[in-house]
Amino acid sequence: MNVIYKNPFKQDFRIHSHDLDRGEPVDLVYCATCNEISPALVNEEAKHKFSCPLCQKRIIRKHTRDMYVTKVYGKIFHYEEKVVYSCGFYHHLLKYCHKTQKMRKISVLYQYNISHNKKTGYTYLLKKSQNPKYNKLANLSLGSLPLQWKLIGEHLTYIEQDPVFKEFAKQLLPNWFTIPEPLRVNELAFYVRYPQLGLLPYEATSSMLFRVALRKAKRKREELSHLPFKEKVMINWLLDAPITKRERKYVYQHPYLLILQRLLVKLFTNSDIRYDVLTTLDEIIPLKQGVLDAFAENMFSRDYGTEFLELKAYFSSEKQFAKRFIELFKQVRPNPNPYYASASLSEEVSITVKDIIRMKQNILAIQPDFVMPKIYNIKDLHDSLSIVTHQLKQRYQEISYTMSEKKRMESSDIGMSDFLLAKSNHELMEVGRQLNICVGSYAQEALEKNLYIVLIRSKQGREITHCLEITHQREWSLAQAKGKYNEIPSVEVQQDIQEYCSRKGIRIKTSDIHIDLAS
Repeated sequence: MNVIYKNPFKQDFRIHSHDLDRGEPVDLVYCATCNEISPALVNEEAKHKFSCPLCQKRIIRKHTRDMYVTKVYGKIFHYEEKVVYSCGFYHHLLKYCHKTQKMRKISVLYQYNISHNKKTGYTYLLKKSQNPKYNKLANLSLGSLPLQWKLIGEHLTYIEQDPVFKEFAKQLLPNWFTIPEPLRVNELAFYVRYPQLGLLPYEATSSMLFRVALRKAKRKREELSHLPFKEKVMINWLLDAPITKRERKYVYQHPYLLILQRLLVKLFTNSDIRYDVLTTLDEIIPLKQGVLDAFAENMFSRDYGTEFLELKAYFSSEKQFAKRFIELFKQVRPNPNPYYASASLSEEVSITVKDIIRMKQNILAIQPDFVMPKIYNIKDLHDSLSIVTHQLKQRYQEISYTMSEKKRMESSDIGMSDFLLAKSNHELMEVGRQLNICVGSYAQEALEKNLYIVLIRSKQGREITHCLEITHQREWSLAQAKGKYNEIPSVEVQQDIQEYCSRKGIRIKTSDIHIDLAS
């Protein structure tokens, strides 16, 4: 979003909008002379066809969806125990009033303080109110943001572009620290709390999943606080094991591979094999920016990579597993949208391995004498176990839901799709057979309410076309959205899913849904 430093209501402009009541597009004009927002008077034959209906003045300039602000102040205050960045600005907005059924213009003064406590190392964000009783305070020290605050995303964008904030960051961070451009507010708080992270490549530490993983790992944070400012020490801390000099040099030259290296250290004890896997994957990975971020999830937990290790035990040697591991990266189908291809690649690899282990456990629970098939292509092994899972005869188990769960998760008034909770393990098995996916292996977790499987039924054909995996850990999240043969949903279905998630307060955390469609 662009920040434009001016009051747009001092000039005329036109807007192409949407009538919420009639569901039709509508052209509006704002006339600075009349000081009114009105439906445009349209003359299709004129060169400039939009006019003010009150004074007939032609309106040429089109209003852009940017952030319009008027800066009031930006200052840095130094105290004995803290340093404070303070700012104030008018945010000029267009807002639809449902009561009057009209678009109205508003200009609101917003004031924020970012204060860093020199003793504790903590950084706080304060949103001021006219009545101090209603001030809002958030601790940013571990990189989290108060996303529930209204307009916080736009306001942080303004703050991050303020030259005074950039000077504030420069004063807080060590002289040797290479400050990225742009530096996010939560990143500043994170780096000020743990400046040693500045010795690691920014591509690794800027990942949201990295920060979430570190927030969960109290032991790793305590270790980090006492580490010396040395690159080698920091790399060993991140990977939980020492690596060779050539590996360290390679990941610094290709920093997007550092998160992958964390997994490789866990999987391969032979440094030569590990280095070969690293360099080979570097050649076949389609994109560099944001690549392999999915491997950062829970990267500091004690059970990180356990599914991969269990799969590795199926192979006779590290060398054989390394060959098949690389082969899996070549076989999984990345998102067709090139912007998300790299992110979905690591996501699909993780999901494939986790599915194999889940299906193996489910099969052994029903058929204890089951022997894993001698298939060493990991993708083919996944498909083979999926067929076995579909063929298993399981006793019928209904998935019971409360009325509030049904109300929260189901919907029949969105686009061309009905969103329905899976009723039983048998229904999940049948849907898995129809779509050729392994959703049946999720039955036990659905029965235990560790996750929810929502089925999408087409209103036109009355058939199940897609499955959603929804989890609830602190927040509701969409983890997967799969169609037949694990294809991602079409644009039309993605729009229905986005509308569903928006209504139900579910955060989209999968590259199966394009963010440009979901925003």
